[in-house]
Amino acid sequence: MGGQSLVTILATKAAPAIVDRVLVAAGYWLASSSKPHPAPPSNLWAAADDDQERGVEGHCVSYTRRFSMQLWASHHRVPVAAIGALAAWALVRRLASAQARSLKARACQRLALRER
Repeated sequence: MGGQSLVTILATKAAPAIVDRVLVAAGYWLASSSKPHPAPPSNLWAAADDDQERGVEGHCVSYTRRFSMQLWASHHRVPVAAIGALAAWALVRRLASAQARSLKARACQRLALRER
């Protein structure tokens, strides 16, 4: 979940056949194990175990991360949108002022050429 999911989705849009092959190979490798899997208590409509938080178990533990920027951003959409809008506004303002300075410099050059 998080950044890896986003990368997979974007890669699927670019090259779906290649991503399918990679995911099939990785899925087969991750799903195959010589260890027997005990049947955990599960319930579709309620928590399986209230005493214990299971999280990730098995050989996938080494691939987990404590923090995902993409997951954080999806949970904090309003601040992320505000920061994005502020950054876009600042960029447009900076580009507009740079263009105005450039136009002013060209006008000064033209005026200097006319005075010669």
